[in-house]
Parts: sequence; structure tokens; C-alpha cells
Amino acid sequence: MTDPLRHDQDHDQDSEATMTAPPGLRPDGGASSDACDADVGTSGEDAAATRGVAPLDLADDDLCREMTHLHTTRHDTVLGGTEDALQVHTTRMLALEAEFLRRLPDEAAPDPRRTRAGSR
Repeated sequence: MTDPLRHDQDHDQDSEATMTAPPGLRPDGGASSDACDADVGTSGEDAAATRGVAPLDLADDDLCREMTHLHTTRHDTVLGGTEDALQVHTTRMLALEAEFLRRLPDEAAPDPRRTRAGSR
């Protein structure tokens, strides 16, 4: 029986990586790519190399795309990921969000109508 929260029927049900990471996300929380798939399940210094490009090194478009992807996969990571996967996902998400807010503060500014001062 398949998990009703997972809509990806093409993944390998027996794969540990599939069981611990949502689609498109490695177990360590980074975005999946052919170059990084071989590093899945590593630990220590090797694992640091699989965590994705540092937020400071991403172009603005890539930063927005990575942050959107992590927000999209958050629910699956919370429900089906290991504690380690959730920790790495959270760390990556917070790093991307901090860099986004630093670089693009106007993009993250709240709509004045949604603030207390603006609603009066």
C-alpha cells in the first residue's frame, strides 16, 4: 500500500534513500542531483560535501529556487524523514532563508495591510 501523502509512484519502495528522503531530496536534506547521488548515506566530512552549494555562492534565481524547493519538501521531511534528515533540512532551510532576507529584503517585506500599523 502506498502512502497517500506521496504522489511519486516511480520511486523504488525498497530503497533506504527513498524511505528517508522525500522525492528530489537526498537523506541529508540537499537537493538531489546525479553528481551527488553517490554520496547519499555518507557521514562526517564526506557528508558536508553533499549538503549543496553554500547560500552565499548561489545566484539570486538559484537561491529562490532552492528555498522554494525546500519549502515544498518540508512536509514530507517532517513526516517521513529521519531525525538527521530533518535536522539537515532545517539547517539548510534556515541558511537559505537568512541569505534570502539579507539579499532581497524588499521581497520579504510584509504587505502593509497585514501588519498592525497598516490595518488601522
